[in-house]
Amino acid sequence: MNDLIKNIVITIIAIQAIIFSLYVCVYVVYHKHYNRLMELYREKYEFPFPYSFHCQTGIFGSVAICYFFMMIKTGRKAFFLPRASDAYAFSHDIPSKKMKWLPALFYLSMLSFFCLVLIALLAAYIKLFT
Repeated sequence: MNDLIKNIVITIIAIQAIIFSLYVCVYVVYHKHYNRLMELYREKYEFPFPYSFHCQTGIFGSVAICYFFMMIKTGRKAFFLPRASDAYAFSHDIPSKKMKWLPALFYLSMLSFFCLVLIALLAAYIKLFT
């Protein structure tokens, strides 16, 4: 049983490494689009506090920025942005094909994070119960 769990952990680590590599590749390919999207937003609006910080952190903050733009694009409420904000009109100014890569980047990061949480839980199980 112990070897089985260790093999599962190793497999999840490999999957997580592949997913994270894909995430980095998508970010590198769309980096100019990502920066341009932020520039266009800043021309008319100001990012709410946590997102203004994440804009400065490059790939590390891209998850939060992708979430922010996805919420604006779908018209759902983004954290720290009031429903009455004019910023929700931003997505109408940008063609949707310029933002179609955002969900891929966001969901790859979430999947990578989920794998890391799963690894941590399995490691805790191994440490506590074997």
